[in-house]
Amino acid sequence: MVAPDHTFSPNPNKPPFFADMPFSWEGDSLITHYAVLKKWYDNLPYDMIDSYAENFKKLKAFKMDWGRNEQYAYLPVTSRMFSEKLEALGIEHSAEEFIGKHGNKLWSLDGRMVNNVFPFFDANLKFQDE
Repeated sequence: MVAPDHTFSPNPNKPPFFADMPFSWEGDSLITHYAVLKKWYDNLPYDMIDSYAENFKKLKAFKMDWGRNEQYAYLPVTSRMFSEKLEALGIEHSAEEFIGKHGNKLWSLDGRMVNNVFPFFDANLKFQDE
């Protein structure tokens, strides 16, 4: 999952981020810029599932995983939410939380690439020559 990003509301005339931000301060008051916030929400994967549910259902296989101890604390929470929404919409998928961070046990012999990713691709990718 990807966090909201200023690339959803670019504005080359607004340094230092060169984007319109959904919030700003005026004195001690936090101001919400709802049009910008809507752009950000419209581009969040979780909020896009409804629009693309039929496409998700066409996939032969879909798998995701995330680390429980990710550097960005929102990743485990939003990944679970994403999986739960897929499930609620009847979209077949595999989702797994592992102990560690994104890069933990990735390429070692007991790592996720060798034991999870490659077997998943082997079982689900089919080529025309087969």
